[in-house]
Amino acid sequence: MRPWFALIFLFWIFLTLPSNAADVCVLPLENGRPLLNIEKEQPYRMARSPTVIPGWKNLVVKALNRGELYEISGQQYRKITAEFPHLWGFAFDNGIHQLADGDTVGIGWKPRKIYHLKAGDNEFQEVPSSEKYYSAFFDKNSKTLFIRKKITDQVFSTLMGGRLEPSMIPTIDLKWSKPLSVNPIFIPKLDGYMASTGAELWFWKAGYSVWRLVQGSGERRFGPGQYGNYQLKNAKIYVDIYSQTMKIVEPSDRGVSYFEIRDGLPVYIGIGSPGNWEFQPPSEALLGWVGKETQSLKWSILGLLDLPREPVVPKLFVLDKGSIVPRHLPGIEPQSSIVGDSLWYWTQFYSVPEFNVTLLRLKTGLGAFDGTIVKLLPQLSYDIIGKVVSFTYGKGLTFIKTEKAIFQLLPDLSVRRVEDLPSSPPWNYNFSMNYVEKMGFFLLVHRQSGQIFSSTDMLSFAKVNSKVKISSFVAELPDRPAALLVGEDGLYTVEQKCH
Repeated sequence: MRPWFALIFLFWIFLTLPSNAADVCVLPLENGRPLLNIEKEQPYRMARSPTVIPGWKNLVVKALNRGELYEISGQQYRKITAEFPHLWGFAFDNGIHQLADGDTVGIGWKPRKIYHLKAGDNEFQEVPSSEKYYSAFFDKNSKTLFIRKKITDQVFSTLMGGRLEPSMIPTIDLKWSKPLSVNPIFIPKLDGYMASTGAELWFWKAGYSVWRLVQGSGERRFGPGQYGNYQLKNAKIYVDIYSQTMKIVEPSDRGVSYFEIRDGLPVYIGIGSPGNWEFQPPSEALLGWVGKETQSLKWSILGLLDLPREPVVPKLFVLDKGSIVPRHLPGIEPQSSIVGDSLWYWTQFYSVPEFNVTLLRLKTGLGAFDGTIVKLLPQLSYDIIGKVVSFTYGKGLTFIKTEKAIFQLLPDLSVRRVEDLPSSPPWNYNFSMNYVEKMGFFLLVHRQSGQIFSSTDMLSFAKVNSKVKISSFVAELPDRPAALLVGEDGLYTVEQKCH
């Protein structure tokens, strides 16, 4: 083979080889050095609550001890000086939402205004006539912002094309001295809205001139004389048209409220025991642990004498699709840990959509709910995989990370131990593991050594060169194949396209 032809051939092979994830680089952020003494000790405080705002180009983070917002703009850590987004009230944490038309709305607190971000722009604009609004609520089901500009408004306004327009939905006026501001929530299968005025529920749909009281809803009690205010804002509502039933799942101290659908209207039936309930999409069942997650192991008598106290183990129930009668699954106990004088039960659920199962942390190992029953998985016992369990998802793969090792969960719910990890255990405390979608690989940060590694398949690993020790992964950047990292002396990015 002629020398020049051989060079061309080798160059062609080089171009066709998949890029090595280790060819990426770690770059410092301009202005990304700590300013405060506490930031110098703990640089992660400069980049808390990483948030991707729909329509906003850059990643936004909190500088926790400065009380300010910053964005990662190119290779700059840049302070946001615009009126919105801001940190006053709950404006940043709970006041930014994407509307049905793809635009983004911001519910300001100080100043008290509504802001609009048109898709493709990178700056919020004040919505005319929104200053000093009385109330504002975003309905996640219909992706609609409901605004009451003044306390005397008879109908809600909604945001359309950056302007407030009156809707057909009336405000609820109970003829009190001060009308109660309600939060309408759209129920798609009932083609109407539900709202709460404390201990009562109301329903409205197109064609109604006023809201209608949900029959029996005011009769809900958590105990003798204990009226139960409805918390729809944080609730999940499930309607089964076939059985004409509805369930409202509120936070864990509230339980599940049951309703029947009569002539298109919900009617209150009763309430179940408080618990941690999770919806299972394949079976459309609700799976729930009923009982207290944290229990004291001692009785204290006047603070002078402590007596042993037997804990009450939470029980596992299933609410099948269309049923309002919980089905007990006997003989199943959650994993528990003793912390001081208390016993903690682990009642979390881990959905694995690839395999249509939900995993639970049971007494001796992980179990799987298949829509009907829960099976203990001997191959996932804590003796084999470890007790401190967390999950990482990416590239269609599911990994279980414990204090012993990292395991890949396989379709038959067996596990493959990830071998040849580039450092020694304990994995759970020393390694963070995140999938960076735009870069196409998993990024592992070894906190103790400050080294970072990459892997496309978790079979082989490549070290990512860095001149500084990296302590933690923050978030993937929305504008390019890169991620934000915290180093020992400030903020850095890991970049696929190095400059």
